[in-house]
Amino acid sequence: MTGAPFRWDLARRQRLGSLLDGPPAWDYPAFFDELRECCARVAAAAADGDMVFLGRSPESLFDYLSGALADTAWRDRLVLLNLSMLHDTAEAVARSNPAGLRAVHAQLEAAGLSPAEIAAGERPRVFVDLVYAGRTFGRFLGLLEHWALADGVDVAAVHRRIRFLGIT
Repeated sequence: MTGAPFRWDLARRQRLGSLLDGPPAWDYPAFFDELRECCARVAAAAADGDMVFLGRSPESLFDYLSGALADTAWRDRLVLLNLSMLHDTAEAVARSNPAGLRAVHAQLEAAGLSPAEIAAGERPRVFVDLVYAGRTFGRFLGLLEHWALADGVDVAAVHRRIRFLGIT
């Protein structure tokens, strides 16, 4: 996908090159069991929706599910959206950094996540993140609403096609 930040393709081990060289990362004994259980719950809660993993926090879930679903019809229903919306509203970014807001729009369009694409999509988009206070989801929704209004897209149609799945 053009416009997306580079990320190693962890679903295809042969493409990792020397990425696996060196000592393994620290984990704890129950990590993989807990990760598998969390992934199963996320997939079940997403039901028929496309899963969009928002930010860096859910990367391990995206990676695990990308591998688990690699040879299934669900392989293209996972998106990792490396975007943080913790501190700024769309309106504030539009005023202070319009080029930055255009770059965010380009990244979302490259991932098929413009308001128009969401509203017209055949399946809902389920945005998944680890939640502390919920600001990221609120700011991200504000970004979609701001963009939809600017483009003349029905905000209610966008609302009908999205869900938020918070992991606590």
